[in-house]
Amino acid sequence: MLLMVCFIAECIIPGEEISKSIERETYGNGDKLVTAVAEIGYKGKAVKKNVELNISPAELSYDEKLERLAECKKDLPNIILSGNTSLEHITQDMDLITFHEATGVSVMWDTGSPELINKDGEVFPGEEKDNGYVLLTALLSIEGEETEFKCNVKHALKLSEDNYEKLADRRMAELGDILNENLIDTEVDLPESLGSDVKVTWRERKEHKGSIIILLMVISLILVKSLEAGRDKKKTEQRKEEILLEFPGFLDKLTMLLSAGLILREAVERITEDYKENIRPSGKRIFYEELCTSVDMMNNSNSSFSDELTSLAQRLQIREFARLAVILKDSLNSGMDLAEKLENESIMMRYERKNHIQKLGKTADSKLIFPLMIILSVLIVIVMTPAVMQI
Repeated sequence: MLLMVCFIAECIIPGEEISKSIERETYGNGDKLVTAVAEIGYKGKAVKKNVELNISPAELSYDEKLERLAECKKDLPNIILSGNTSLEHITQDMDLITFHEATGVSVMWDTGSPELINKDGEVFPGEEKDNGYVLLTALLSIEGEETEFKCNVKHALKLSEDNYEKLADRRMAELGDILNENLIDTEVDLPESLGSDVKVTWRERKEHKGSIIILLMVISLILVKSLEAGRDKKKTEQRKEEILLEFPGFLDKLTMLLSAGLILREAVERITEDYKENIRPSGKRIFYEELCTSVDMMNNSNSSFSDELTSLAQRLQIREFARLAVILKDSLNSGMDLAEKLENESIMMRYERKNHIQKLGKTADSKLIFPLMIILSVLIVIVMTPAVMQI
């Protein structure tokens, strides 16, 4: 609705007439965009046209160009100083600008001593004999008008222990062009100095690919051994965890059978028979497999139940069953009632199992340390390899 009202208003209410002349933008401000409605009439009929007028900025007059060139020349001595205190004492890089924003003048530099001050304004250290005046020449231009700016500056950056590396970097960058100036010569002489005080000693860079390969092999071997040790440790812990999970159920079954009137050996045999018939088909359980092995050894070799309990405790290697084995052997020797003791042992086992599970939950984060160490080792190798190869 609002759009319709605006459209009707635009059609009915005429806009304000603009003047027949439009003032251009001043130099450097860009084009002016003017939106207008042109009403064109012919023999009593009229038609309206929306028109966008793109008005270019005004050009400078000859005198204005000269004024801007003169203003730029006046500002340059202070601009190019940069961090230096005076044009008579140049020790830091100069600011040789390529465009003067205040006037719109373009600047192109040349220098009489590029080994001391180049056209980008970089100042290089020189020997005692090199310290002197350097002529800087700039070509200033704006819209076809040009003028020249010249300035003598005093180079005062002496060669020292603190800055000779900057000179070395420059000479090394130029070395490729110097060595290939004369391609007719069959031999190339490497420079022995970068001046009277800066000496150069050349050595062939040796590749250390063999050492790097050996280093990577050693690190890989260590990582493989660490992984194998970690897997073995994890397998042992998983075996112990599985036995501890089965152990409370075994105690409950043993307590129930003993309370029903069975003797200890018969109760254990009944538990193993039930395991073989009902549980083993769905998957083997470590604790019960070891228990079946002990029962089979006892039946086949006529060994004592007490000896088999000791052997089973040694194979399982868990503290909880070792304690139970002692209780069972005492019962065999003394003939005391086991039901109550086994019930208490079962309660204690469940309590310890609960505490163990809580402990595992708290230490879960610590298990991430080893994988993180492996990742860190690999990253160190990746980062160090390019650096070693550059030696």
